[in-house]
Amino acid sequence: MSESDWIYFLFALVTSFCFIFNEFASLGLSIENLFAWFIGDEYTQFVQHHILRTSVTLVVHSALPMLFIILRCLSIGFDDGIFIQILSAISVVLPSMAVTLILYYWNTGWITHSVVKALKIYQESSWMSLVTDINTEFRGPDKMVIRLNSISNLVVTENWLFKTTPYTVYVAHQSDMELIADKTDTHEITEEGTDIIQYVNIRVKPHRGNAKEFSIRIKAPQFKNLQDRLRRQVIILPNVRLQPSLMDRFIDAFKDQVAANPKISYNREDLDVCFACFAQEPDVKIRKNCLDLDEDGNELDEESRCGNCYCRPMFCVSCCARWFSARQDERSPETWLEKKSPCPMCRTKFCMLDICYIEKLPSRRNVESQS
Repeated sequence: MSESDWIYFLFALVTSFCFIFNEFASLGLSIENLFAWFIGDEYTQFVQHHILRTSVTLVVHSALPMLFIILRCLSIGFDDGIFIQILSAISVVLPSMAVTLILYYWNTGWITHSVVKALKIYQESSWMSLVTDINTEFRGPDKMVIRLNSISNLVVTENWLFKTTPYTVYVAHQSDMELIADKTDTHEITEEGTDIIQYVNIRVKPHRGNAKEFSIRIKAPQFKNLQDRLRRQVIILPNVRLQPSLMDRFIDAFKDQVAANPKISYNREDLDVCFACFAQEPDVKIRKNCLDLDEDGNELDEESRCGNCYCRPMFCVSCCARWFSARQDERSPETWLEKKSPCPMCRTKFCMLDICYIEKLPSRRNVESQS
C-alpha cells in the first residue's frame, strides 16, 4: 500500500472507533439518533427498542469497512493490489452476514434474538406478557438508569436488572440472582479534577441455569445508590475497600471541628427534626465565637465579619456540612474549612468556629415527673 493508503486506513480506523464508541453522539451521529424512526422509543417499548437497536447496530457497524472502501475508491480510485482486494472482500462479507442474521431473526419472529432468548429463560410459554410487564416497569417512577460507559447502561427496575450493550442486553431477575463486588480500582484524576474516583466491579450471577453471568463497573457513589434500589444485598468480598467520597471526608472533618467548638444548652422541647433530611434531630446551632481576625491577626472589614444568628436549631450537623460545602469553591476543597457561609435561614454569615453542638436540657415534663 502507498503512503496515502496508510493515512486513509488510519483515518478510517479512528473514525470508526469514535463512531462505535459514541464519540460523535453530541453531533447527532449515533445509532439511536440516526435510526430513531425505525427502532422506536425506549420509554414506551423498552424491550422492542433494544431488539431493534442491537440489530441495527450490528448491521451498521459491519458496514463501516464497506463505506470507507467506497469513499476511498471515489477519492483515490480503485487499486487492484492484494491488500485492497482482501479488504474489499471482507467489507462485502461482513455486512452480508449481518443482514442474513437479522433477516433470520425477523423470519422467526425475533424469538432467536439474544434479547428474547434471555427473557424466555424466565418465562418460556408467554414471553410476550413478560415483555409487556418489563415495558410497564420501565415507564414507572422507580426505575434507575446508570451510565456505565459510552456504550453501555445499567437499568434497574422494580424486579429486573439489565445491562445494555451495543449488540445485546444482559438480563437478571432481582429475586433470582447474586451480586458480588469483587474488585475496585481508584484513580486520582477525575473529569472535574477535584477528587479521587473509585470504580467498583460487580459480578451479576443469575441462578437460572442458562442465564448468562455478566459484570458491571460503576463509580463508588453510584454503588451506594444501587444498593438502595436492589432487593438483594450486594456481597462485598474482604479484599474490596470502598473509598469514602470527598463529601464523606469533608463531613468527618466538619464534625471534628464542630466537636472542638464550645457547646451550648438548648431546651429539648423546642427541637423537631432536621429541616433538610427529615431524619435526624437538629444537633447544632450557629452562635458567633470567632474574633473577626484574618490569618495575620488583622481585623476584618465589616463585610467579611461573621454575624450573630438568632435562628433556632433546624439542621443536623451532616446537613449543615453539606450546606456549608455547597457554598464553597468546588475546585479548592482543601480550603473549605477556612471559608464562610450564610445561614440557611437568615443568611447571616458564619464560619466553622461559629457552629456549636447542642447540649439538650431535660424537658419540663421529665423534670416534673422526677420531682
